[in-house]
Amino acid sequence: MGLPAWGKEAGAAREVFAEYLRLLSQGKYAEAARLAVGPARAAQEREIQALGRVPLFKELSGVSTRPLWRRGKYLELLAEYRADGRLVKVAVLMYRTGQGWRIAGVSQT
Repeated sequence: MGLPAWGKEAGAAREVFAEYLRLLSQGKYAEAARLAVGPARAAQEREIQALGRVPLFKELSGVSTRPLWRRGKYLELLAEYRADGRLVKVAVLMYRTGQGWRIAGVSQT
């Protein structure tokens, strides 16, 4: 049993989320915010000044995702990764734009 027919789309969405995490680990919040849309982007842009240049976490490893569902321009991934050695599990709502997949929301699972 393989990936759903939209598996390639899920792979592209995963790459965007992995890049987002990489940018956060480098303290590049403005660049990371460009990978988000809607309220998720607005919230991150509001926080850029307060966060400064200190990364939220320094070590990032083991980023993996699993597609949960897709409907229209939305796709949800279940993601796991390690941030400074701590296991993190989140649900990531992605939205398909003209520029590719963007993050519409992230919530703890």
